Amino acid sequence: MEGGRIYVVGERVTALSATIGERLWEGETGSDVPRGTAAADGVAYATSGGGRDGFDGLYAFDAADGSLLWETRNVGESHAPPVVGDDRVFVVRADGSLHAVAGSDGSTVWTRGLDGRSWEPPAVADGVVYVAGSNGRRLRALDAETGDERWSYEHDVGYGTAPAVAGDTVYEIVDDGSGYLFALDAETGEKRWRRDLGVAPKTGPVVGSGRIYYGAANGGGSFA
Repeated sequence: MEGGRIYVVGERVTALSATIGERLWEGETGSDVPRGTAAADGVAYATSGGGRDGFDGLYAFDAADGSLLWETRNVGESHAPPVVGDDRVFVVRADGSLHAVAGSDGSTVWTRGLDGRSWEPPAVADGVVYVAGSNGRRLRALDAETGDERWSYEHDVGYGTAPAVAGDTVYEIVDDGSGYLFALDAETGEKRWRRDLGVAPKTGPVVGSGRIYYGAANGGGSFA
């Protein structure tokens, strides 16, 4: 949600009033399978993946009226929502690469390969992008400006979900049939602790109000 609007995807990108749920506008992506949205500074962004050949990519809409500002298919098929930070839009491509594009016109700033195919969005905080490959066990911290790697951490169990950042800590849940929550130092990547959740995770962690929340096969949970 941004600017009093909620953005959802179906066959189109739809903007709804956050107060009364009224439909404000609908936007076309060219692909019939938009995957996720993000919004910042009066612009709504949407990824698409698995639709018509040649039409997957990233689309930018004017948040006020839904008019298309620009589109780029350089990022290709994506099954994760985009993430906005540091005047850039970060998109994980399904083939296993992270793309940073300019929020102003969609031009490619840098591209970085990951460990295998990926469906998980990154997290951006304090000039750093944290990203995991869905088929890999490595969490990477990349410089948001250049894409250069600052550190990486390889889990000894499971495969990573979308990370979350709060303060000086990065949280990530990994899945190997059961779930484990890892807490890493955001600056160095050093592991601080690991907790066995005892359930199969279905989401990455969400941090708020001093608690960590997660979804799981049995409904999820939270803890302080």
